[in-house]
Amino acid sequence: MEKTINNDQLWESGETLKRYKYNPILEAVKKHDWESKMVYNCGAIKLDGVIYLIYRAFGNDHISRLGLAWTEDGVNIIGRLRFPIFEPREKYESPSEKFTKSRTREKGGCEDPRITIIDNKIYMVYTAYSELCQTAMAFINVNEFIELVKKSVNDSGLSKEKFRKEWNNTWKRYGPVFPENIKNKIFSRNSCVFPVEIENKRAGYSLIYRLSKDHVKIAYSTSPVGPWKDDVVLMTPTQNWEMERMGICTPPIKTTRGLLFFYHGVEGVKNNGRIYRLGHLFTNFSFDSSGKIKVKVTKAEKPDLAPQRIYGRGSKWLAPCNVYAVFSCGAVPVKDKEALGENDNILVYYASEDTRICVAKVKISDLLS
Repeated sequence: MEKTINNDQLWESGETLKRYKYNPILEAVKKHDWESKMVYNCGAIKLDGVIYLIYRAFGNDHISRLGLAWTEDGVNIIGRLRFPIFEPREKYESPSEKFTKSRTREKGGCEDPRITIIDNKIYMVYTAYSELCQTAMAFINVNEFIELVKKSVNDSGLSKEKFRKEWNNTWKRYGPVFPENIKNKIFSRNSCVFPVEIENKRAGYSLIYRLSKDHVKIAYSTSPVGPWKDDVVLMTPTQNWEMERMGICTPPIKTTRGLLFFYHGVEGVKNNGRIYRLGHLFTNFSFDSSGKIKVKVTKAEKPDLAPQRIYGRGSKWLAPCNVYAVFSCGAVPVKDKEALGENDNILVYYASEDTRICVAKVKISDLLS
């Protein structure tokens, strides 16, 4: 992986995040009905030197499901399953027939996974979309995940449909994170969960989320699945490119300067259009005088990545709505370290125009400057 990352001829310059010159790295597969139209918004984790991408797929029925692909060098996909590993099963994930008939674009399903490994479990916070977008949570044990990948690749004799069912049922679902909001028709999304450490000791867990188009908030719990309390505003729009709305993109990466997150800001443009860009922030946690967790945020003033390339503008899907977007749900460090230093690199996986998956790299020092 180091050879790929350090080869400057493979990466573009110009923005803080440097695009891989041979993007996109993952596109739709026409012959797979569940991912025939678009693949985008992938979560990312690294296990034993392999980067796994759990991506949102959109097929002929316009229902979102989650697929799986993986890479060893960060850019070249060496494996991909021919069936989804997570798809609508529960009522809160499954739109009614009446609802699907009333919509011509997105019709529901499981969207936008953010993935965090906590105590040998892969926690996934995702958007469950029935008639209302809701933040939901599920987990799978790391060893179960690895074994299912091996089993799926080695083709143990199960049919594609049986593999599909086994994957979907192995995930343990916790349901909507904020069930009380469903009755009030308040949607929630753009969420991630992670452990909080203060002075190198675990102090609890945090959930970052957004309700409707409100400010981005953070809440705390003694468990990675909640219940969540002591919620406060984490960040608010301060720049023109964030004013329409904003939301967290990636779970954190630990650095010597604090936890690093990437987030999206949205600028409203003419004819009800929108432009989605990526930025970053560093957070530092401590205790206040009463013993409660508090957080300090240092946020980017300008975006790190904007939809500028041919593969990032003018898609048949978003352009008719006057929407242009780069969007991320996952980033991983190139080196496995307790905390990344200024010379360490990160790979950020992002969707271009909601239709394909791309990758960019960035050095911590470039984010600090």
